[in-house]
Amino acid sequence: MNDNDAQRRALGAFLRSRRERLTPEAAGLVPAPGMAPGMAYGTGAGTGAGQAPSDSAAAPAAAPSKARRRTPGLRREEVAALSGVSVSWYSWLEQGRPIAASRQVLDALAATLRLTAAERRHLFELADEADAASNNQAPADGCPALGEHLRATVAALAPVPACILDLHWDLLAYNDTEAALYGGLDDLPPSRRNMIWLYFGWPGMRTILKDYEAEAWSVLAQFRASADRHLADPRFAEIIADVSTADPDFAARWSRHDIAAFTPALKRFTHPEYGPLTFRQTKLIAAENPDLHLLARHPADPSTKCALDAIATLREKQQDT
Repeated sequence: MNDNDAQRRALGAFLRSRRERLTPEAAGLVPAPGMAPGMAYGTGAGTGAGQAPSDSAAAPAAAPSKARRRTPGLRREEVAALSGVSVSWYSWLEQGRPIAASRQVLDALAATLRLTAAERRHLFELADEADAASNNQAPADGCPALGEHLRATVAALAPVPACILDLHWDLLAYNDTEAALYGGLDDLPPSRRNMIWLYFGWPGMRTILKDYEAEAWSVLAQFRASADRHLADPRFAEIIADVSTADPDFAARWSRHDIAAFTPALKRFTHPEYGPLTFRQTKLIAAENPDLHLLARHPADPSTKCALDAIATLREKQQDT
């Protein structure tokens, strides 16, 4: 399978996952009078036999079907009818066939599937309507180089916890306070100094993060967006395989194709040694390499600031002895 095949398959899988999560009611479909709950809505019919699919061939409306729905999500013909394309063409798109989608059709699909801003951007990137020519290039050496100036910046931010993440969410650098949040970070092999592995492969994360499920969903959805933009990069497959062996639920999470963008938010820890900690999390992009992100966690209350000062003092004493 070449890179283009993989990208088309990723596009099809993403569309299918968004279609299956959207109910007819949420999509604005109204059952015909007298139709029992759970019956199919029957919004359209496919193109005729032998007709070449086209992204401008709208499917004609049809009478509602009396067949019971097999899944709670939309059917392909419903997405096609609501988006103004033929059923055959949309089916080909989900199947990863080598067809092109115009910007107008992508707009229609994004509206039909009620995509968020991050999901819409992801759709356009997978369809080569964004900066796909550069985004799908894997780094030559597997990860971007990290300059000493960035390492120095992370160290200087202490006692504010901070780290540098690459596009794989590998921790390329972190200060002592960031390491203290997790404990034993230095003892992990380099391949597991990765934020996705910490969230899903390290059992302690479920204990110390107060809002674990929401945090885990957000982190994985951001990681998914990055992975789908770099399908030729083997490091993503390595991370997914490693985490899947440690977390039996990870495969199901990954199969949902959830997509999200970073948003500044409060992050709450319940630390076994330092007690409740609340941070305002900020992410900055390195100007010289947009694949490098500086993640900083600033104290959101006086008690967290005091705890960070105490951690810094303890680490200094340990280094002096």
